[in-house]
Order: sequence, then structure tokens, then C-alpha cells
Amino acid sequence: MDRPTITFLTLLLGLTTGVWPIEIAVGPGVAAVELRLDGRTVATLTQAPWKASIDLGPEPEPHELLAIGRDAAGAEIARARQMVNMPRPPAEASLVLLPGSGGRGRRARLTWQNTLRMPPERIAVTFDGQPVPLEPTKEIALPEYVPEQVHFLRVELDFPDNLVASTELIFGGRDRDEARAELTGIPALFAGTSRTAADLDGAFLAGGNPVRVSAVEEGPGEIVVVRDEEARAPLGGLKSGSLVNRIFERDLRPDQKIRFCWPVTLPEGEASESYDVFLRSGDLVGKSGGLQRLLTVPNAPAFANRPRFADAIAVAARSAAGRNRARAVLFLYGGSPDSSRLAPEVVRRYQAKLRVPLYVWAVDAPSARKAARWGKVSPVRNYPEFLAAAGTLLDEVAAQRIVWVEGVHLPQSITVSPGASGIRVAE
Repeated sequence: MDRPTITFLTLLLGLTTGVWPIEIAVGPGVAAVELRLDGRTVATLTQAPWKASIDLGPEPEPHELLAIGRDAAGAEIARARQMVNMPRPPAEASLVLLPGSGGRGRRARLTWQNTLRMPPERIAVTFDGQPVPLEPTKEIALPEYVPEQVHFLRVELDFPDNLVASTELIFGGRDRDEARAELTGIPALFAGTSRTAADLDGAFLAGGNPVRVSAVEEGPGEIVVVRDEEARAPLGGLKSGSLVNRIFERDLRPDQKIRFCWPVTLPEGEASESYDVFLRSGDLVGKSGGLQRLLTVPNAPAFANRPRFADAIAVAARSAAGRNRARAVLFLYGGSPDSSRLAPEVVRRYQAKLRVPLYVWAVDAPSARKAARWGKVSPVRNYPEFLAAAGTLLDEVAAQRIVWVEGVHLPQSITVSPGASGIRVAE
């Protein structure tokens, strides 16, 4: 007998707002489908066509759309989940810890897929931050480890056309050796000494209820840059002016990366209803002339479309959240007009709900005044100001830790318990 299934035929990709028609494919034995948006029932379907209109609100924010299939008696027999306005990469990867026990002779298996149907150009595997090889069978022989401690297995894959995917496996510690499924990673900052998962019992809430912390990860960070081309020359032309300034030249911290989300769309993007039409660069790393050079040397795509900074910042924030790393979005502004559909205030609320900090730099006083709608603006009119702004950005990203809590949760639902001190969620 076939297993009852339900499947979303309508996939909400890109940044999505307003009322959308949702269609469901229903398998044998399913008598009704309940649609829940963020835990609230918004439609109940009992017959074909299995369709309903769902209102996602006037501005983008993360949503969970859940379809629950029930039999004739009302019992749940199938479900499908779709995360809306959350990272939905065109390339995905997953890790499975193969059966076994203890910390010796264990193996994991890697799988991947991407829209290009092409193999990755680079695969980097690390176990607790140290490189380990991937075998031709796509299996990974894990080094010996202590089962009572938490361990991180991470894989990053680079595909053609700047498609990337990453996946991680967290296992061991807290009286369990097997990998834990359905975890949500949240960037947090801690005052004072570092914290372990055991230290954080009761420190975080999901939807107002205590949630168990499985692990705390210190790992690489990334900064996604949205650059106004009018800011490129002024920022690149800043001179250190003194030996002291040159000594304090800012470079990326170890393992940090930056990449660009260009605020220009593909030619057909002007008529598109999707916001997610912005070109992206590959990863850039330090040791190539400092942060100033990394921010100014890359060339923007040669499209004549008017820049859409706010829209690009929203896409950059969603992209930054997709790798479950320490992260931030940096907006370099030079005063150009913004042709975005989204307002700065809307984007600020969205990136804060995604838990992606936003930093805005302005290269002169007029640009700083124009950027006031974004909130705090850091001037970078001279080299000392650049050093101060760069130091704050790099240090705060480096200070983030990814707290892994059990269950699948919307990022905005994770908060710090009122009784916890010295902890804040990055946003």
C-alpha cells in the first residue's frame, strides 16, 4: 500500500509578500489538508482542487507554511513544510552520520544537489575546524573523538556560477552520541567568558517557551557587501597618512570571508515580480591588500539598470543567513538614488527578524544624510574613520557564536530569556 503523502506544488521562492494561491498535491488516504501559517490555521481543504489563497502580509518576513494531511478520522498521516522568505539556495547539501557507536571508526556520508546539475568545483570538509578528506564514495572517515564532547562536521561546496552550499552535523556531548536532527542556528554574542551548551540551559526561548541548546559553535564568519558605485572611488582613495595608521590596517579575521550582492538586476529583472534577481560574487578572503582593497577592487556587473539598494540588502541578508555562520551585511553608500520597491524601514525590520546585523557606511556628509533612514550610519570620510568602522564590523562579526537550539523555528521567534544575563541575539 502506498504511503500517504502531500506535496507543495506552489514553491514560494525569492522574497514573497501579499496574497498567494497555494496548490497541494494529495496522495491516497488523505481526506483533508490543514494549512498553517506560523502555527495558525489559515485554511482547511477537503476536496479537489486542493488550493487556497494565503495572505503573507504587506512586507517580507520569515514564515513557516505547514501542510498537514489527515485521514477520514482526522488523524495526521502526512505533512509538508515550506519556509518562506528564508534562505532557499539553488544548491543544497546534507550529511548523515552512519550507524555505529563510540568515537572510533565512525563515518559520515555527504550528498548534494544543485539546479545546474553539475558537480562541485571545490569541496572543503572540516571536523572541529580541522580539514579531513572526502573519499571518492562521498563518505568521510571521522578522526577519533571523545563522544562525551560536542563535535562539528562541516562541508562547504562551491559550484559553477558562484553557487555555494554548506551543511553541518553536530553530534556527541550532553549524554547523546548520535547526530541531532532539526536544529536552528542563531547568532548570539556573550559578555565575559565563553559559554557551553550546558551553561545555556533556560537561556533561550522559542515563541516564549524554553528551548534546549544543543551546541555553541565558534566558526568562520562572512560579510555580504552591497556597494554603491559612487562610494568605490572615495573609499579606495583613502590614504593612511601615517605609519600608525598603516600598522593598524584592517584585514579580515582568520576564516572570515566577504562576498558581494550587486544592487543591479538582470536585464529582465525590471519587469519581474521577484525581488531575488540580484547577481552575487564568489567568496573573497583576506591577505590581498586589506579590507579596503577587498571592498573596492572587484568590478560590478556592467548592467545599465538603476541600482536598487534596499531590495539588494534584503536579498543579501537572506543570503547571509543561509550558511548558518557568523554574519553581517555591509552597505557602502555614496549618495546614488535608490530605485528599490522596498523601503529602508521595511528592509531593516526584515533583516533584524533574520538575525543578520546591518552596517551602513557613508563616504561623505551628504551621503550620510541621505542614508539616515537606515538608522545608524558610520562615516568613512577619512582613513581614521575607516579604521574605526572596519574594526567595529570585523570584531563584532568575529565575536558572534552560533547557538544551535533543538527544533525548527523561525529566527525571529528565538529570544533571550529575561532571566539570562550577558547574552544578546545578533540582529
